[in-house]
Amino acid sequence: MMIFPRLEACTATTMIKQQISSFSSTPGPRNLFDVDSITAAVTSMNEQIAYHETELARLKRIRLEYQTSLSPFYRIPEETLEYIFEYAVEKNSFGWRPGHCSSDTYKLGQVCRRWRNLSQTTSRLWTTILLKIHPFRTYPITAFQRLTDHLLRSQDSPLSVEIEIEFMVVEHDSSTRFLDLVLQQSHRWRSFQYIQLSQIGDFLYLDFILKREMRALETLKVVLDQSYDQEVPPELTPCIVSSPLQTVHLSFSGTAIMPFLGIFGHGPLLTRLRVEVDIRDAIPLLRSCQNLVAAHLVLANTGRPIEVHSSMIPDTHGTLHTLTVEAPSQSDLHLISFFLCAFTSPWLTSLSVITTNLSYEQPVVLSLLFSNSLISFLRRSGGPKTLKSFKVVEIPIQTTHLIQVLHVLPSLRTLENHSITNDGFPPLLTTAFFCALNFWPTASHESSVYPRKTVALPMLREASFIVGNDWEDNAFENMLQSRVDGELKSVFLRIRGRATHLDVRWLERINAKNDLAVRVVKGESVEKEVVGYWVKPVVGLRRYCWRDLISL
Repeated sequence: MMIFPRLEACTATTMIKQQISSFSSTPGPRNLFDVDSITAAVTSMNEQIAYHETELARLKRIRLEYQTSLSPFYRIPEETLEYIFEYAVEKNSFGWRPGHCSSDTYKLGQVCRRWRNLSQTTSRLWTTILLKIHPFRTYPITAFQRLTDHLLRSQDSPLSVEIEIEFMVVEHDSSTRFLDLVLQQSHRWRSFQYIQLSQIGDFLYLDFILKREMRALETLKVVLDQSYDQEVPPELTPCIVSSPLQTVHLSFSGTAIMPFLGIFGHGPLLTRLRVEVDIRDAIPLLRSCQNLVAAHLVLANTGRPIEVHSSMIPDTHGTLHTLTVEAPSQSDLHLISFFLCAFTSPWLTSLSVITTNLSYEQPVVLSLLFSNSLISFLRRSGGPKTLKSFKVVEIPIQTTHLIQVLHVLPSLRTLENHSITNDGFPPLLTTAFFCALNFWPTASHESSVYPRKTVALPMLREASFIVGNDWEDNAFENMLQSRVDGELKSVFLRIRGRATHLDVRWLERINAKNDLAVRVVKGESVEKEVVGYWVKPVVGLRRYCWRDLISL
């Protein structure tokens, strides 16, 4: 090649071999004294062959390096490559667990020298620590040194730490030295998650962790597999008070929720809260957190029965925008009703109401009580003007009651209805629901000589439904047809039960004039067969529609 002329010289090895072959095949008598000279010539030629082969390998390696350096990927700036690394590193974590001491961050350094140097000097790739502790297992010899290197490479960057303990950590256990090493950097913790899967032992180690200095802590998550009913030591109070704590996620049962929160003294600073709390403590808790923006409350009742009084004055929270209220089971739906009667937020933009432990035999009075409480709450909270997102999951509410709730939400943009709305059957929507979503009559004072109808939820942009049993596709098709010129952009429909045999070719008959994406899935899992998918036009699709295309 012209770039590497010395490569052409390596063809001399072939010529030398040809000379040896022709020399040995030359006919005629040979002088015995020629053996030594021939041997010397062969030795010299072998040395030349070895030299040229070595030179050839070296030049090929150099050529490969030049070709690599000229490739488009190699010319990516280091700043851009750092963002690619962050995307490639799952959780950006030190994924150490028993029998494993590697991570995606370490794997990046095994690709090439440039990647290794860049990954080791990019501190934000080493800022997340994930420790899964099991005290009865052996650990790799290199695990402790790798954890030490991981912390050193993070330099002074804030850390996100997650500690998961499968069983009680015993004193002098070999796993404690890993925990102690991470605890030495508690002053750099920006996020801390503590997950204890053990159902035996106490929480002394959790108390010990909370005593550490955490002056940079912004997010705290504690998940326990049993109740936390012990008294919180008073000496914990000054340990976290100095930190800028903004988000708290507590997931465990017990009666010591409020004292546990009391150790932080951060009520005025918290902006996000997720907690399992007794229904009697929910309102005082929200009242103490004056700057909350998002709250997720899992309500429980550990005491005497609750009674809702008509003279009850709702407590007002002025900053809450996102609220999720969850009950442990549908038999506890009255807890949500009580909370909705006792609380209001004038700037609420997103509301989710959830129950679990599906039970289909629920009295109608529960549905009526819940719907009345919800409607009253929405009207007090400015729902007709401010609420943009509404989600109901596994709520045993009658179809007529749900329609009454939606009737007070003309500004709604996102609707997820995964609730029981067909009067006692599994959580499937009925034809009556889609007919109501299609059109409903205007108020009597707005009607002219002939009653006219208006599109329900005219601002709706995204919708998600579960259907089956008492359901017909023409009601759903009519609902879409009525919104051709409206705001609707994305619809997700899951078909359960006997409705899985329905033919959804009617999707092709929808004459959409906007970028409407409709997705229909059979069964429980998104990965199962997609029955129908129709998008028109593709140009101009919103981002959430592209996610559907990718999954399809």
